[in-house]
Formats: sequence, structure tokens, C-alpha cells
Amino acid sequence: MNKLLIIAMTASLSMLSYADHHGKKPKMDKKEHAKKMHKKGVKRGMWKPEDCKKVSDAAGMYLYVSGELAEKSKKEREEGKVKEADKTFEGSWALASMASFHAESFEAFCKR
Repeated sequence: MNKLLIIAMTASLSMLSYADHHGKKPKMDKKEHAKKMHKKGVKRGMWKPEDCKKVSDAAGMYLYVSGELAEKSKKEREEGKVKEADKTFEGSWALASMASFHAESFEAFCKR
């Protein structure tokens, strides 16, 4: 279970390198910026389609692994391994929460 959590966390942290760089940039007039964004076909506050795809894929991965851990927890509980089942379920819950956060981000920044 720890390996799955480590893999999931590594995958999500690796996506941080795709985040926008917020270094110092020269100031741009708001109207000029709006025209530039309109030419690119980007609505205000919306992310690029390739970034939205990454968020969607991550949410799906977290949800899938969460389901697998929930099944594992159920089997452990049936075998009488209550402590292990509780720990596995906590991991499942954490991944489901991460999937939910990614889905909310997708809804806020990717739905047009």
C-alpha cells in the first residue's frame, strides 16, 4: 500500500513542473493582454487543453488506485486483518480525496 501511495504522490508532484512560471514579467496593458489571449483562443482563467488532459488523467488514476485499495481493504477485513484494513482504507480515502480535488480543478479551469 505504501508503494502505491508513493507512486501516486510522485506522479502528482511531477506535474508541478508543468505549472506556470510566475517569475517577473514586464507589465502588460490589460486591454493588450485580453487581445493577445483572444487571439490564442483562450478564455479568461481557462487552462490549456493539454494541461486539462493531464489533470483529468491524474484524477482518473487516483480514482482507479483508490478503488483498488478499497477492494484490498475489504479483503483484509474479511480475513480478520482489521488494522491493516483500516490503514489500507485510509490510503484509499486519501487518493479518492486527491481525485476529487483534481476533478474540482478541472471543473473550475477546464470546462468552457
